[in-house]
Amino acid sequence: MTTTASDGETWPDVTVKEIRYGDGPRSTLDLYTASSQSAMAKSVNEPSTRSLLVYVHGGAWRRYVRRSSIAPRNRPVDCTASLSLHIRLRSAESNRPAAVFSGDKSEYRDLASKLVSASPSLEVAVVNYAISPRKPGDGPAVRHPAHATDILRALEWLLSQSLNEDQGADAPTHQPKSSLWLVGHSCGAHILSSIFLRAPEGSPSSSLAPSPTLLKSVQGIILTEGIYDIDILLRLHPDYRDFIEGAFEAREFYADVSTSNFAPYEKSSHIHWLVVQSKGDSLINEEDSQVMYDALVKLYPEANTVSKDFTTMTQDHFEMLQTEAFRDLVLRFAQSTQPKEILLEDELPPVASMKDAVAAALLPNLPNVSS
Repeated sequence: MTTTASDGETWPDVTVKEIRYGDGPRSTLDLYTASSQSAMAKSVNEPSTRSLLVYVHGGAWRRYVRRSSIAPRNRPVDCTASLSLHIRLRSAESNRPAAVFSGDKSEYRDLASKLVSASPSLEVAVVNYAISPRKPGDGPAVRHPAHATDILRALEWLLSQSLNEDQGADAPTHQPKSSLWLVGHSCGAHILSSIFLRAPEGSPSSSLAPSPTLLKSVQGIILTEGIYDIDILLRLHPDYRDFIEGAFEAREFYADVSTSNFAPYEKSSHIHWLVVQSKGDSLINEEDSQVMYDALVKLYPEANTVSKDFTTMTQDHFEMLQTEAFRDLVLRFAQSTQPKEILLEDELPPVASMKDAVAAALLPNLPNVSS
């Protein structure tokens, strides 16, 4: 079907299909692809390898009420308990629409459609996953790592479908043709880093182990406005404890589930990491993102695959997702971290290293990624 944005804008060159990847009530994803006409119009010089970007949404690991009576109808408001008052007050004081999303894949149709429309060779999957109730008594408890387990299951499922399409289910070897890029926003950044970094023994996160094939297929991970060191988060925002306890249970410290304390997996040094933090984010502090960036640099000292961007984005926590600047940041990162075997001859400027390529790709004077 042709996609329609929340503001009524349509994307006739993009189609979306809901797909079930598991048995859970929220085990579904929306897959966005270029329409036939758009796909045929793309340059023959674009890589024939299937490229897939998977977006993991935020939402404090828990259920949202989609709209609030405090805001006009064209201003969707997050009603997660500890974040809602702050956001609602900002919405009431500001003349601009409050770009705040619920914890559901449908709220990211604008972003996914913009990405595919700008780069028709890219497919985008936006994944729903198990979420915790807003407060005790609203439903059965859903605790970490259940949220991340669903995302891992979705990624493995998507990769298995790609392998079957590219090589056939009975192929003797499974060298993936697909390239995967992952974007995690807010708690989605914690989910992705929980999966692709190795947790200490005894941590609830230690059950999250990606397959060797999945590790090999992932080319790049963007962590944006993320939660990484939960103890730092609670020190800076004590009122966030309610949703943290809902997702992880009540405890004094959370070091063993804080992904800035995790280790790298073997054969993962090829993965490029980009930590993004908006200067205008009023919900998540730059300190936590800096801690995560520093941790990744220490984990991969020789790989030269870790970058950060704390300057490009200037909007608030959710508003940044609606901007062309964020769309272009994502596309340029994916372009600059293409596997060597499918790089186009003139696709990237000459650079000394891939880390320089990522930095160059984020410079504002580079041309926009074209379709």
